[in-house]
Amino acid sequence: MNNPVIQVAVAVAQAIALLMSVAFITYVLIIVVPFSRYRPRLPGNPDFHSWHLFVPALNEEQVIGGTIDYLRAVFPAAHVWIIDDDSDDRTGRIAAHRAQFDPFVHVVSRRQPDARTGKGNALNAAYRALNEWMPAFADRRRTIIGVIDADGRPAPNCLEVCAGDTLFGDPGVGSVQIMVQMINRDDHRPFPHRGRLVNGLGRTLVRLQDLEFRIPISAIQTARRYTRSVGLGGNGQFSRLSALDVVADKNGDPWRGAPLEDYACTC
Repeated sequence: MNNPVIQVAVAVAQAIALLMSVAFITYVLIIVVPFSRYRPRLPGNPDFHSWHLFVPALNEEQVIGGTIDYLRAVFPAAHVWIIDDDSDDRTGRIAAHRAQFDPFVHVVSRRQPDARTGKGNALNAAYRALNEWMPAFADRRRTIIGVIDADGRPAPNCLEVCAGDTLFGDPGVGSVQIMVQMINRDDHRPFPHRGRLVNGLGRTLVRLQDLEFRIPISAIQTARRYTRSVGLGGNGQFSRLSALDVVADKNGDPWRGAPLEDYACTC
């Protein structure tokens, strides 16, 4: 270690390692402290807004009927827009059957070669369909678009929370991302017809993903409140239609494509 070049290199490496450690600890504190201090806000009145739930669906016949029934039962004032992305199964037919008897259920059918090009493009198709459906005099600032996965189950108080004074009750808020949890996090047998080992591994993976959603991702989102920004994922994002219009005016569409499916729908 008498070589001065090696000594300098070691010193630089140690300094970089120290700086990286300090930066990491600082970053953790920045996201953990606001998260630990966060307290739920008072809910608002969702009736002040018009709600439209976009549900992209590709080969979701196993869950789409239950999702539509859940959304219509829990949020009776919300319109549900099913985006059938050229499914090979009965997804489109199930949604169309529900729409035939319920004016609050709408089906946006995409076909090849325009279909199956990403969740963002599917949402853009629903955005255009909504624009054609809405009357010209509609208040687009009071119209809220929510994106829900085909197997998603928003909490019954979801719209009340989103309508709170610090969220869409504040006219300066354009978008809100709700916390996501794994529905089957308490399922002891995620694979009913498999053995104990497979089910044990399945439970572990589901729990780990649930913890990822509820702790680090939620902590990062909570810290964003201080920068007046929002990171929108592919499930549970809500935006004012007027805010989507601003993005569309700049980019041609509200949502842009990306290699990662759930980031393809970030506006």
